[in-house]
Amino acid sequence: MIKAILFDFGGVLVNPSTYIFRRAAREFNLDRAQLHELIDKVVAKLEVGSPLKKEQKRLEDVVRHPIPLKTFLDVFVGEYRRHLKANINMAKFVRSLAKHYQVGVISNIITEHAAINRRHGLYKGFDVVALSNELGIRKPNPAIYRYVMKRLKRKPEECVFTDDLPENVESARQLDMHAFQFHNIIQLKRDLKELGVHF
Repeated sequence: MIKAILFDFGGVLVNPSTYIFRRAAREFNLDRAQLHELIDKVVAKLEVGSPLKKEQKRLEDVVRHPIPLKTFLDVFVGEYRRHLKANINMAKFVRSLAKHYQVGVISNIITEHAAINRRHGLYKGFDVVALSNELGIRKPNPAIYRYVMKRLKRKPEECVFTDDLPENVESARQLDMHAFQFHNIIQLKRDLKELGVHF
């Protein structure tokens, strides 16, 4: 029986932050290979708590030219602040689920974005909020899912997780959690109903 319902944050509860990468590609004149290198080498480090200033230097190594700190901050923090938009229908749905189930967030996120989310109250109402920047581990590392289950005192088969990235879904499934890739709220409700989740 399902006892806990867990959500990715970006791309599920708020809009995906792909606009940051589009701006970075324009601002820093990145080709596709460099953009992937940015995500793999810079963003991945930011998401486990590395300071922005340190990763500015790493990005300069990727693009092979100096980047003003002000520009770097505007791309990675200013863009998030300007474009952040909560999924209102999902927020209402989570509140309805929270009446009968434990609910939680498992998010790969940088420190500055998490602070903005907190100021907007976007983590309120969740029984557990697992943020990669605070834990020093990020999805799809199975340790972050184990951390959440331990906090909630739940077995894998009692948990269901949804994320917009298939590799994060697969990692949860490898632990015997129920997991679905998120596409939209209609599909999510259908998947949850098939597991006997009531709302």
